[in-house]
Amino acid sequence: MWSIVAAIIAAFLSSFLTTIFASRRYRDERAWDRKASAYAEVISGIKKSIRYSESFKAMYDSQNNGDYDSTLPKLLKESQSAKEDIEKTTDSHFIFLSDKAINKIEAYLYDDSHLLPELSSEELAEEDTIKHKQLLRELVEISQQELSHPLSHLYSRLKQAFSATLNFFKSSKSG
Repeated sequence: MWSIVAAIIAAFLSSFLTTIFASRRYRDERAWDRKASAYAEVISGIKKSIRYSESFKAMYDSQNNGDYDSTLPKLLKESQSAKEDIEKTTDSHFIFLSDKAINKIEAYLYDDSHLLPELSSEELAEEDTIKHKQLLRELVEISQQELSHPLSHLYSRLKQAFSATLNFFKSSKSG
């Protein structure tokens, strides 16, 4: 009789714990998906800004082209739109981006100190492109750190420990 009661209690307890662990894992995976989506959207917006900056530079290189005056306002509008998209994405995914990423994005959005008034239009476009590419590199690095799976770190640590142990035994045999 007691064995049946113990079996029922054990089954109930194991199913309860399994449910808790499964729901926690689901929430963690869902949060990771949202974080990955947030970084992907911001990085996509920055890539758009890079394309517009490079288009500005190409236009300045060929100013004698007849469509310069008509294309410049369009590119300026698209560039501003890309920045607004990045700002909206940052605002809507604020809780999924790290503080470090948000600081980098806000510096990008609100700091135009690199755009000095004495620079020519071509130099301004070049400086803007450099700033965009630097931010892209930094955000890709931050996102890779943020999105790396903790088990992958455990695996790499175990691999390092195993390798160090093998090296120790090899050196002690040869010595």
